Amino acid sequence: MKDDQAKSKKQKKSKKAENQANDTRYNEDALGYGIQVALMSIGTILGIITVLALVLIIFFRGLIF
Repeated sequence: MKDDQAKSKKQKKSKKAENQANDTRYNEDALGYGIQVALMSIGTILGIITVLALVLIIFFRGLIF
């Protein structure tokens, strides 16, 4: 009887530790995904600015320089 209770307590503790590890893993994945999205957004914005600058230079070179 006591052995069953001890096993049950150990199983509960191991499940709790496993759940905490899964939560940590999920949080790390979410953070990594957020960083990836932020970098892609910055890259897109810089790309648009670059294209606009090139268009301005190509078509309005005489007015700028």
